[in-house]
Amino acid sequence: PAVVPDDLRLDLDARPAIGPDMDIKERQAVLRAAHEDQEWRLAYVAVTRAQQHLLLSGASWYGNPEPNMRPVKPSALLELVRGLDDVSTIVWVDDPEDRPPVVRASVPGPGPDPHFGMPWDAAMRATIADPAWPRTLAESLGVTGPYDEAVDEFQTMLFSLPEPEAPADGPDSITRTSVTGLVTYATCPKRFFWSEVDRLPRRPSKAARRGTELHRKIEIHNRGNIPLDDVDDVAYDVPADSPEETETPAARGANSFEVFKTSRFGTILPVHVEMPFDLRVREDVWVRGRIDAIYPHLEDGWEVVDFKSGRNRNDSAAAVQLQAYALAVTAPGFSSTPPDPLRVTFAYFGEGLDEVSEDVNEAWLEAAQHRLSELFDGIRREQWTPTPSPACHHCDFQRFCEPGKEWVASDGS
Repeated sequence: PAVVPDDLRLDLDARPAIGPDMDIKERQAVLRAAHEDQEWRLAYVAVTRAQQHLLLSGASWYGNPEPNMRPVKPSALLELVRGLDDVSTIVWVDDPEDRPPVVRASVPGPGPDPHFGMPWDAAMRATIADPAWPRTLAESLGVTGPYDEAVDEFQTMLFSLPEPEAPADGPDSITRTSVTGLVTYATCPKRFFWSEVDRLPRRPSKAARRGTELHRKIEIHNRGNIPLDDVDDVAYDVPADSPEETETPAARGANSFEVFKTSRFGTILPVHVEMPFDLRVREDVWVRGRIDAIYPHLEDGWEVVDFKSGRNRNDSAAAVQLQAYALAVTAPGFSSTPPDPLRVTFAYFGEGLDEVSEDVNEAWLEAAQHRLSELFDGIRREQWTPTPSPACHHCDFQRFCEPGKEWVASDGS
């Protein structure tokens, strides 16, 4: 291991902060030191991760050109590494050449843009006036496929942005939860409290794991490649557990993916796959989720589908999931052209294919909006009253819940 000279040892947490009383030279000195600190941090990460070889490089010219600007000298880190044993110098430039030309990104001029056939600012105004205009243009040029792929990519990037910090507590604060959380609250407010508010440990669930595995396989099937994001408990909207031990292997979803592949869903290409959304139910409440798949429906419509590894249990609380999805896809900004007609479907694969579908209209959406608002009202008012149901039989929190234990003892199902 290399011995770092005392004058290069750094206390990375001891740098002064930039203050309002500093002059420009003091600020530049602090920024320069901070830049050097980041280089050493990066070097530490690189050295501790490299398995066989580690390549270090530098550049003589950085940033925008300035009058009388001189080339940058090698950093103390590069000089130190260069002098170590067992380090090979591939290229070292003592006397850099003149600065190479700089490629600048310039604002388009007033002439017509080759893609839009009009000035870029006019195209922006046309899009503001009619959000469907870019796709209409793409259709006329015969490039709807690449256009939709680009829109999906940017939309996924948008929904991947970190959420802003929550506002201070008070009447104007925003309440957020997931689709899975809403389904849990609709099933039992007390269960929501113990899983989302005052969280208690939960047992690993075979049913939830099977549901995640099924969703992953279907996503890979629909995309034709392996997604880059990691599988975790929130990667898919997989609501509450279902009974396991007393069911047949088919009911437990052992062959769910085989059922999917032979169903109509396994033979057609979706419009969207695992689409994230952040739905504003109203000004003070938001719900986030991911739609398993959206398929074409009739001429210009969509069928929003949620896949289930188990069998249909006629659970009224589960309908909240499809209600949230329908409101999300019809909300402004989800798509350049709102789907018409729209259908929402649960596809159960636990005992062969079992579909539960509803056609969506204005009255249906209004009822969905009302139900989601009611659920959020209960959450905001901290109404955690238990609602015993057959779900109590497989609830992780049953031993803490007297109404749940009484329900199970009396075999209330």
